[in-house]
Amino acid sequence: MTAAAPNYPCAAIIMTVREEKEKREKFWKLLEHLESQEDILKKFKEDYVNDDDPYALNVKWVHHLFFINKCNETKTEEALKKDKEDRNSIREKHNIRKDFNLTERNVISTHQSELSIKELEGQIYNLVAGRNVSFENLASIPPEYRTLDLHWFLTSQALDYVQKLIDFLNNDPDIGVEQDFVVHLVTGAKGIKEELLKKFPKELTPANTRAVLELTIKKKSHINTEAS
Repeated sequence: MTAAAPNYPCAAIIMTVREEKEKREKFWKLLEHLESQEDILKKFKEDYVNDDDPYALNVKWVHHLFFINKCNETKTEEALKKDKEDRNSIREKHNIRKDFNLTERNVISTHQSELSIKELEGQIYNLVAGRNVSFENLASIPPEYRTLDLHWFLTSQALDYVQKLIDFLNNDPDIGVEQDFVVHLVTGAKGIKEELLKKFPKELTPANTRAVLELTIKKKSHINTEAS
């Protein structure tokens, strides 16, 4: 009497092999994708990051723009070019303001027109604020990329901007429902950082990175518990 042949679950084995093969293929595709992204980011760093220029981009801001443009190389390139133009405009306006001597008319003469000091400062504010994502879009960005750059605001402008940000986040019913809501603020100038910490000691704390503050909107249940 011969022994019965073993009854191997052939179909299950074949499916398992196929699944493992698909997993490996997905893994290698993901790895290739990540490597291509690294190459893109490396190119952007070479083209746009200059550590010796205080008005240049830093690497984190390049990553930030890459993410909010959904890792699209073309859109990120466009955003970087526009950001470079905006920073050059900000630099120019700060230089005009720095060299400005008050006259009895309180105006600045440029090669284009005459500007009041308030108009010039308003232009600086709009350009600096315009580099950031809108407050309305912050919730759609993961915490590690949720960054606002306060570089090149005047100190009073930075205080005003952060006050508006805090008011907006506190009044948004969807912010802080499930967990604390954190925004990273790149302050740049030491004076801006110090003044912000003085004015908003409850909301702001120094981050691990120099010249960065963390703005935290507490989870609403925490606020209610503390109030009671």
